[in-house]
Amino acid sequence: MKALLIVDPLNDFLNIKGVAWGAVEKSVKKNNTIENLKTLIDYSNKNNIKIFVSPHCYTNKEDINWKFGGFIENFMLKNKMFFTDFGCEIISELKEGLKDAIVCSSHKIYGPQTTDLTLQLRKNGIDDVFVAGMSANLCVESHIRHLLECGFKVNAIKDATAGALLPIGDGYESALINFNFICSSVLTTKEFCKKKPLKKSKKIT
Repeated sequence: MKALLIVDPLNDFLNIKGVAWGAVEKSVKKNNTIENLKTLIDYSNKNNIKIFVSPHCYTNKEDINWKFGGFIENFMLKNKMFFTDFGCEIISELKEGLKDAIVCSSHKIYGPQTTDLTLQLRKNGIDDVFVAGMSANLCVESHIRHLLECGFKVNAIKDATAGALLPIGDGYESALINFNFICSSVLTTKEFCKKKPLKKSKKIT
């Protein structure tokens, strides 16, 4: 059974007042990321495809005192990204569509190794995961890699994500290379929505 996984559809990434907006804005707008996420969510809701959300959120005040980390991790901690209720909130454009989604426990760096995502997928009989959300070369790629190692078939929806554009490099373009190396398929929102939907199960009477 297939599922749609949305990683970090949150204000600190996708809202103009978000902490990371300045770094991802060009990529988000170029890919029509928000609009494509909404299309994916609407299609999945209409076609009996389960939706999972993996959010990034720091819930303990001690988290800001971590002693070491990589460049982006240090940026997040320094700027208190995902530390506020606003930053951790799902963007308004997607809230209604995700009201029935399975929201997993939050991850603290990039991957879902310390969350209940794998458990929730297994409990719902999912073996084929289509991944979208933010950001391409960090949390999205980390989720893809972990789920592959856990035995799932994993697919990337390349125009429903985006990445930071910084002097050190283009996060989105770097992710596309790895998506094509490691995923079972790399497809667009339009291609996902053309896939044959699941039949709704009949009620037992």
